[in-house]
Amino acid sequence: MVIKNVEVVNKDPAIIEVTFEPIPQKIIDLVYAETQRFEQLSFDDLVVEQGRTFYTGTESNAYKVLKRHFVSAFQEITKQLLLVDPIRFPIMYQEKVDKNKALDKWYESNNLKNHQSLLCALDYTGFHQGTHLDNRFAMWAGIINLQDNSVGTHHYPAEFDRTPYYVASGKKFKGTFWLNTEKTWHGVPFLQENRRVLVCNQMWISTLAFD
Repeated sequence: MVIKNVEVVNKDPAIIEVTFEPIPQKIIDLVYAETQRFEQLSFDDLVVEQGRTFYTGTESNAYKVLKRHFVSAFQEITKQLLLVDPIRFPIMYQEKVDKNKALDKWYESNNLKNHQSLLCALDYTGFHQGTHLDNRFAMWAGIINLQDNSVGTHHYPAEFDRTPYYVASGKKFKGTFWLNTEKTWHGVPFLQENRRVLVCNQMWISTLAFD
């Protein structure tokens, strides 16, 4: 099991902090050594602030090992978040059912493994994100630290409230994940140093459209 510990840090909106089993530093360094393969990407109308670059060498063995390690936790992260907020996400259980096993079957029957998104990011000094909500194709979002980072995601009570009620940990191999609700306002202050993180999303359905 790649997850060592899960802590509920906020209930409404649901936010959890997850401690992961470490992955060899050599794997991380192999990915981040390829600085030329980190690119500023755009997603049509979705604005990505300048200073956030994503790794594009997704065929590399090191990246595949990195992704496989952390994506294996997505199903458990989904279950843990849903259990925190049964009002917005009212899974209907049969009487006397084992909720853990039932949620596993629910996850698999909805093909959610086909809609897991993990992007390896290098955020440069000066990068920031204004307070925002995530798009509604995502069930939840999160950040995993691949080094000790000095700045984590700030969570705010409202769009224009500048006092966070929770600041995510920047500790290496810790991640913070939140259900995507109408209350999950969050952002990232200006970075004073480069940051290595994984940007995670559990999507409901594919966001790709083809002609």
